[in-house]
Amino acid sequence: MATALVCLSLFGCGGKDAEKTKLVMWIMPNSQEPVNDVRNVLRPFLLKNPDIEVEIVALDWGSAWQKITTAATSKDAPDIVQLGTTWVGAIGSMGAMLDVSENIQAAGGGQNLFVDAAWSTVGLPGSAEVFAVPWIVDTRVLFYRTDVFKRLGLTAQDVATWESFEATLRKIKEADLTIENKHIEPLGITGKNDWNVIHNLAPWIWANGGSFLAEDYASSVVNSAAAQKGLMFYIDLVKKGLVPLQCVEQNSYQIASDFNNGIYAMYFDGPYSLKGMTTPPERGGGGGTFVAKNFAVAPYPAGPAGRYTFCGGSNLAIFKSTKHQEAAWRVVQYLTLDEKAQIAYSQMAGFLPAKKAAFEDSYFTRDPFRRIFAEALRASRAYPCIPAWGQFETVVLTRQFGLMWDDVVRNLESFSVPQLKARLDGTKAEMDVILQTAVRDSGNEQGSWWAQRGDFHSQNAHWYFLLLLLVLLVLAVLFIKTVRRKGWLAGVRAVYRKYRLAYIFIAPAVFCLILLHLLPLLQGIWMSLLRVDQFTISQYLSAPFVGFKNYYDIFFNSVSPVRLGFISAVRNTIFYAVIVTFGTLGIGMIVAQMLNRSFKGRNVMRGLFLFPWIVPTFVVGMLWGFMWQKETGIINIILYDILRIQDWLGWLGVGADKPFWLMGDPKTLAAIIIPTVWRGWPHPMLMLLAGLQGISSDYYEAADIDGANGWKKFWYISFPLLKPVWAILLLFGLIFNVYAFNIVYMMFGNGAGFPGEWGDLMMTNIFRNSFQRWDFGTGAALSFVLMIVMMIIVNFWYKFYKSVEEAA
Repeated sequence: MATALVCLSLFGCGGKDAEKTKLVMWIMPNSQEPVNDVRNVLRPFLLKNPDIEVEIVALDWGSAWQKITTAATSKDAPDIVQLGTTWVGAIGSMGAMLDVSENIQAAGGGQNLFVDAAWSTVGLPGSAEVFAVPWIVDTRVLFYRTDVFKRLGLTAQDVATWESFEATLRKIKEADLTIENKHIEPLGITGKNDWNVIHNLAPWIWANGGSFLAEDYASSVVNSAAAQKGLMFYIDLVKKGLVPLQCVEQNSYQIASDFNNGIYAMYFDGPYSLKGMTTPPERGGGGGTFVAKNFAVAPYPAGPAGRYTFCGGSNLAIFKSTKHQEAAWRVVQYLTLDEKAQIAYSQMAGFLPAKKAAFEDSYFTRDPFRRIFAEALRASRAYPCIPAWGQFETVVLTRQFGLMWDDVVRNLESFSVPQLKARLDGTKAEMDVILQTAVRDSGNEQGSWWAQRGDFHSQNAHWYFLLLLLVLLVLAVLFIKTVRRKGWLAGVRAVYRKYRLAYIFIAPAVFCLILLHLLPLLQGIWMSLLRVDQFTISQYLSAPFVGFKNYYDIFFNSVSPVRLGFISAVRNTIFYAVIVTFGTLGIGMIVAQMLNRSFKGRNVMRGLFLFPWIVPTFVVGMLWGFMWQKETGIINIILYDILRIQDWLGWLGVGADKPFWLMGDPKTLAAIIIPTVWRGWPHPMLMLLAGLQGISSDYYEAADIDGANGWKKFWYISFPLLKPVWAILLLFGLIFNVYAFNIVYMMFGNGAGFPGEWGDLMMTNIFRNSFQRWDFGTGAALSFVLMIVMMIIVNFWYKFYKSVEEAA
């Protein structure tokens, strides 16, 4: 009886679990404990809805775009996903998101429930469909030091307009204050290496009457006179010395940290920083510091066209592929429309709620700082929720604004409106190309000459593929007929009979080689003949056929940003690969020669010399990225503050100012070569040391008898006998360095201008075209070109190696 009851109990529990609807929800790290915080907010809902279970998966912002877009074009997608407001247009245009407009209406309304700027990001302009429901809101205000303002007799009204804002910055600059042993700089802003670069510049464009797009979204107006003047006001703050120059290579986290540490009198940030500065240190916040006790917030300064601030945040969307639409909507409805849930998550994450009614809670009405943020939302503005905006943000604007800061740093005194206009003209041209492509791919336009001549229906694409296979088949038949005449086939049969067992054993490896290498290679070649982008990715290998247009853009289209980037990447890759390869070989040979001698502590030295090689490349990139920074980087501190090279190398043009190393000029190439050499030389050192130890000492003893010095022994004995090792290291070095990616990517991050004109290598160029521009056709074409070049290099190397072997 007891056994039966136990079994019944077990089966009963299993039945209850089976009845539960299990949902998967993707979120981003909106707080210090993103999964636990969302789980805690959902706890009351789950208690009332025991039939629903939610698995929460946190994605990092760096990989979220790629994972979500991949999910949108496949069937492997979660039920619910968090979308950044600037992503909704792009993801929604892929047709993967569920329209919840009727659900919103049934819940009691629509636009009237949410913050106006947030509601503008729920779907495509002019459409009644709602793909994503506003969840959390991000807007920016001015943080300022009350102790600084009091000392100088300033108030919040002194930063209310552009004119008074600049005058206040000048007053702080002229006061030359030092508080708590920290020299006070007027303002901290971010520049090139920041993920917020667009959001930081947009309010100044808007406040001067400028915009990114025309009202009909058909063309870009980012180069308008109003936009130029707004940006120039912001840039002039740097040129006039009201912002420290090193700020332009720092990110938002660094500026916020420096403000909290007492470096800046003012900076712009969002509500999450308010939470951080008011949270005690024992709970992971920055409260309790001197600055945390002496700060306040104020709205953005008003420009000629009024006061504007950026409005971002995140929405919640449901994938069409979900099998549990009703349960998924109940979760989304609770998180976005329940006021208690909105306030609870705002308290945990620091973001603002998207629902208007939540701001009537005492959490906002009684706190003067949060009231300022609530008021700032009235002047907030979101970017147009159009399909092309994803590419604008991740490709064009981020890169072009980053390059703009490069221009400012290189020509600080002479930078003016004409230079800014030239940069913005290029930005407009790239944006217009993307807009035209978006219209063409949506079927609203016949397209350009290339579209009419090169774009075919997917059925025709299959015919082209079959034609290619037919050509390959004919070539194979001709090849077999040729080798039959020469008796080659009979020889192959004889060899097969002799080594049949060996061929059987290697057959699985050959099969895997075909499956994992040959077939993807053929797919990549075919993809290079297609237009596979954000709008056609769902068709994959059946995307519109464009022939050799991708190759034409790479080699011959002088106005194509792809070609301009390709030329720079080829130049940089040649310099990079040659210098790094021979640099690592040279240092490796010198150290190998040293370690080949007997001396006390040699084994310890050998172990220490291996340290750079065991450090992961992504760690090397991050560390050296900080080491190269202008003011705080250890490189400039050693060169300029300790060694003072400006004093004894002034005749070479070395100035007193510390240089920027990662701002897109030729120094950038040196800045990525040096850490790569530092990390890579231990490998050839080990190989060459092993080769040296394999050379008989008789050769060196005979050379000593003949009176040969060290150089002659190396040149006439070590070097010739090490030629096979040199040849192998040369090949491996060139291959690894041509395909270099990690160190460059981590050094620059994924920030603005990544990685600049003089830092872009072939692999980073392919990455940007494929995963930032979402132009997989061009990315495949670039990959195929690189593969052909590497095959030619390997062929020449093989001939060289064969001659070395024969000589040996």
